[in-house]
Amino acid sequence: AFALVGCGNGGGTGSSSENGTSNPSSNTGPKENVELTLWGPSAHNDLLKDMAERFKQANPDKNYTINVGVCGEADAKGNVTKDVEAAADVYGFANDQLVDLVRAGGLAQVGGAYKQDVINSNMPTSVTAASIGDKLYGYPYAADNGYFMYYNKAVLGNTTGNLNDILDLCAAQGKKFTMSIVDAFYTASFFLGAGCSFNVEYDENLYEKTIECNFDNADGLVAGKAMMYLNGHAGFRNGKDADILAGFQDGSVVAAVSGTWNGPAIREKLGDNYAAVKLPTITVDGRTFQMGSFDGFKIMGVNPTSAHLADAHKLAAFITSESMQLLRFESQEIGPSNINAAATEQVKNNVAVAAVTAQREFATPQVSVPSNFWTSLEAFGTEVNSGKVTESNLQIKLSTMVQLIKSAAAIS
Repeated sequence: AFALVGCGNGGGTGSSSENGTSNPSSNTGPKENVELTLWGPSAHNDLLKDMAERFKQANPDKNYTINVGVCGEADAKGNVTKDVEAAADVYGFANDQLVDLVRAGGLAQVGGAYKQDVINSNMPTSVTAASIGDKLYGYPYAADNGYFMYYNKAVLGNTTGNLNDILDLCAAQGKKFTMSIVDAFYTASFFLGAGCSFNVEYDENLYEKTIECNFDNADGLVAGKAMMYLNGHAGFRNGKDADILAGFQDGSVVAAVSGTWNGPAIREKLGDNYAAVKLPTITVDGRTFQMGSFDGFKIMGVNPTSAHLADAHKLAAFITSESMQLLRFESQEIGPSNINAAATEQVKNNVAVAAVTAQREFATPQVSVPSNFWTSLEAFGTEVNSGKVTESNLQIKLSTMVQLIKSAAAIS
């Protein structure tokens, strides 16, 4: 297995024979030995090993050794682009990393029967998320990379529609509503919901040619004020996933913004009081708007420098197939992109998947995101959280954030 910062070998599945040859009783002769490395999040390590074993059983014509390593989907771009040739043969990534990975030569095109199967089997939006123009660069396997609101229904009851009401109820009972306003993935919720937008135009080499972002317009001012209102409310506590889980555990948190990846853990902590819905509306300056979100997907990519490119494609196609997406849902409750898998009763009846599906109507596709977007929003959110953003300097802070986002085109 290969080693990179943030990525490591989680243990191979082993080969199907000790000496790399076929069963002595077989007349087919020696089998080819093929070694592949597969990267995924640490939480999926055992699942991916299981999938690798199933792949080997389904393909007995070769002796496969599949080394399952740890590299989170959010970390794929950073690790793969450092050294494409040293990266895994097959790896998962969040779809907003697609352009950077293709530009770095880290993704093989998907063609032929594999491409047609991806198009026929998966949600059109997930296929678009894995494509640049008419060229497909990956195998979708998850359609739930967004967020919504979990809540304790014993405390909130039906008070889930408007964030102002939720915050007031929390404050009155000494409880907290929690989300991370210093994480750009969630900070964007206010701007996207208020009506702001962004767009990137790339040149022929997939570098950012022009970047449009209006997060500093009148809608952006409303979004900034909404963040300030939330941050200053006694019913709010800023926190990431670990804080959310700990808060639901000790009862201090009764509502929180997160994604399906936390569903099983939150359900375990809340028991019969476990519930989830789309994000609430928020009212500021006399205006009420629906909080937005990102609609993202997880993709399995194939490294074009793989020594066994055909086998890598075969593995990627297998572990993103309908049956494997259902297995992924049963193991991790990850919402499938496969149309048939998503239509099963067990998926449709899942509380978290139903919530992210309901939120999709108010979500912005997480594609063509400016490269400076995340760090710039994070910096603004951090200043809001620390109290450095005020009514008097809000416009200046927003304009500075937007200029930093747009500067990526000049850097490119």
